Amino acid sequence: MFALAFSGCGSSPIQNSIHVSISSVAPAPQEPGAITLTLRYANESVFAIGVVRSNHRVFFNGTLIAKIEDAAPVGLPPMGAADQVIVVPVENQAALRELVARSGDRTASYRLESVLFQVFNEDDYKVPAKSEGSVDLRPLAQ
Repeated sequence: MFALAFSGCGSSPIQNSIHVSISSVAPAPQEPGAITLTLRYANESVFAIGVVRSNHRVFFNGTLIAKIEDAAPVGLPPMGAADQVIVVPVENQAALRELVARSGDRTASYRLESVLFQVFNEDDYKVPAKSEGSVDLRPLAQ
């Protein structure tokens, strides 16, 4: 019984319990050629989770717009969420300008491919995550 009661203590983090999405995009006024992304991390686990660093690839309407490497750590409460605001250099300025100029309603579909790095009991874990949705590009048109 004792072994059964504490068998979960040494288990690894729950895979696929973190979802990352883009909640907003804005210009980065202090850095020409960059945008500000707000990433929303949602934890579906009943345990607090820490992401020590992360890498992301951001696609708008299927075109790679930016790569984010080694973003700052994020702590997630149990069954909770946290936002992370990141200034990101745009890899494909021409594609982003064209997308903003021709978007009738100024929204774009996005795909966010992420790799989240976690440390649990001195073990390192790479957790892949992928999300899709739409984002309002109107702030970039100003």
